[in-house]
Amino acid sequence: MENVKKLYSGEPKSKMSNPSYVDGVLRYLLSECGLPAKPEFTQQVIKEPYVLIIDEINRGNISRIFGELITLIDPSERTGSDDALAVT
Repeated sequence: MENVKKLYSGEPKSKMSNPSYVDGVLRYLLSECGLPAKPEFTQQVIKEPYVLIIDEINRGNISRIFGELITLIDPSERTGSDDALAVT
């Protein structure tokens, strides 16, 4: 049922085991059991905290390291945008 819930909320079938069965159950619930076409629940996103560890920072150019990292916080510099940047 977890996979049916995921498919109902819009997740792709490619990430599920036995996707044809999950799709069939969902189609049955939609057509025969009165399940609304759009989900009425909202999926709560739990954000995990992240830790950034910079090893051997004393050997690097600190202003360049932190400059690149701070630039990546800006949404216009993220992957998928016209001005996307990456840090190695």
